[in-house]
Amino acid sequence: MPQLARQAPCRVTRLITNGLQSSGRLGLAPGSQNDQRFNWGSRLRVAVKVAEALALAHESLHNDGIAHGNLKSSNILLNKDMEPCISEYGLRAVENHIDQTIIYQTDRFKSDVYGFGVILLELLAGDEVQNDGFDLASWVQSVVSEEQTVEVFDRALVFECASEERMVNLLHVALKCLSPFPDVRPSIDQVAAMIRSIKEEEEEERRRRRRRRRRRRDPKALTHDQIVRIFLWIV
Repeated sequence: MPQLARQAPCRVTRLITNGLQSSGRLGLAPGSQNDQRFNWGSRLRVAVKVAEALALAHESLHNDGIAHGNLKSSNILLNKDMEPCISEYGLRAVENHIDQTIIYQTDRFKSDVYGFGVILLELLAGDEVQNDGFDLASWVQSVVSEEQTVEVFDRALVFECASEERMVNLLHVALKCLSPFPDVRPSIDQVAAMIRSIKEEEEEERRRRRRRRRRRRDPKALTHDQIVRIFLWIV
């Protein structure tokens, strides 16, 4: 896509073109990628990185009115290190060469947000979402309101004992993206910030678990607070 490559900054161009060399598509095998376990941490990392990359592309190409235009899981490529790359960005805009009003441009960017919401559901459900005329957001909302949220989640995540609270939080982010009213959907910047917050909570919880495991293995090991109290007592 030479036209898009000329208009986009180098960081965006590298992100998009490097994906052509990756070894797996997100939508082909949701439960496993490249013989690596696609666990909760991997899915959350993919969600964050795709959101951040899309936010960068939207910011860089907004004045040109170039959104992705066809965002779906099969356009998210994973390399051998499970790093996601966005493919086919802006191909429809490049092919059509049509004049777009500001309103239409805005709708296209918000359509990307909707597409990303579907990708979030696929990451949570572990399968591709069929949305042929089906009101996806209403169905998920009904499941959530009936407190049957676990029905949405991939069983592999449940068996892994992934944090249900954070999975529900990510599900709520997906629902915001899937609003039937484009103006109500958050910007992809806001979506990226919400998912980053969930990922930071997950990482902090992992650090706490590691510290607890270390203390169980070595009950004589002193905690940071204990060391500080001993130091102050000596002083």
